[in-house]
Amino acid sequence: MDCDNTQPPELLIKMYETMIAGSYDIAIASRYRKGSKVIGLSKFREVMSYGASWLFRIAARVPGVRDYTCGYRLYNRTFVSKLDMYYGESLFTESGFACMIDLLLKAKPLKPKIVEIPMVLRYDEKPSASKMKIIKTITRTLKLLFKNLTSAAPTAANLGKTFNQQETARISLKITNRK
Repeated sequence: MDCDNTQPPELLIKMYETMIAGSYDIAIASRYRKGSKVIGLSKFREVMSYGASWLFRIAARVPGVRDYTCGYRLYNRTFVSKLDMYYGESLFTESGFACMIDLLLKAKPLKPKIVEIPMVLRYDEKPSASKMKIIKTITRTLKLLFKNLTSAAPTAANLGKTFNQQETARISLKITNRK
């Protein structure tokens, strides 16, 4: 969630309740669901955001996701543990706005159950100009998209092997430490 008055903090409760009730792995506050609204965003930024959403919906195809760039999200702890087990140190490799897309692309092979909650984005409440570096953000996200399209995604079988190997290593380490 951004801390600049643009995203309603009270939405957090609805996101949490929806996530728990539906056993979701990820809840995203979305600008692209029925009932959502964007107020005060420049036409350029609006077109850029919608274009990114459209591009990633076609190319990345993470089921249930329309808003790839919004950082107002909740992640289930168990799901984050699975991500950590698989990716380890390489889970968080992007910084800035590109990290939102990177995390969704890394989550995709684990087949997360995702829900989007409509959000009213109040850009007119933002106290200062955006700090987003547009060219850098576009470059990073296009590189992520290209990498996603050209690299082999982890398979469920490989993910299972990785989880089992890491769990075996953790159990072995715990037993060794008890001696």
